[in-house]
Amino acid sequence: IAYEVSEGTVVRESDVLYTKNASTLQIGDAEKVRISLDGNAEIAVKAIGKALAVEVLKGDALIDTRGMANMSALSADTQVTADNAVISVSTQAGSSMVYVYSGSATLTRGDETETVKAGQVATIVASGMEQAAFNANSLSEAQMVKLIACGMDDTFCLTKADLEQVRADREAEK
Repeated sequence: IAYEVSEGTVVRESDVLYTKNASTLQIGDAEKVRISLDGNAEIAVKAIGKALAVEVLKGDALIDTRGMANMSALSADTQVTADNAVISVSTQAGSSMVYVYSGSATLTRGDETETVKAGQVATIVASGMEQAAFNANSLSEAQMVKLIACGMDDTFCLTKADLEQVRADREAEK
């Protein structure tokens, strides 16, 4: 059964939420938006123990865990646990990417565990996980817009000015 959600809809375990082209979805609590989805994204709401978890089935999700206990995301058979962090998880056919903008995230896949710190992106493929540094130029327009909207602070690896400069440079190139 599919239905349109509106402000105030309560999300429960086992709900599957998806967005269509050019639509977005924000899930939050009383304090702030905790999960932001781009168009053509799909997540399943789960729980790991008493902690909230979302499985990013398709597309991009920004997850803000600042001020809350561990929250997990699942992607490509990998559990991503973010504690007081801001991350994004992008799941596409055959691979996933986890960007860490603030704080750190622990990625667990089978017996393999990696800690990814702010300013790093982890790429997850069938053969394993790799980490690399990223900068503002590495991000999509949608990622930058969501980061600016989440209320960036001094714990972030980038500044709002960095993002606005890249956006202005890209617009000038057009």
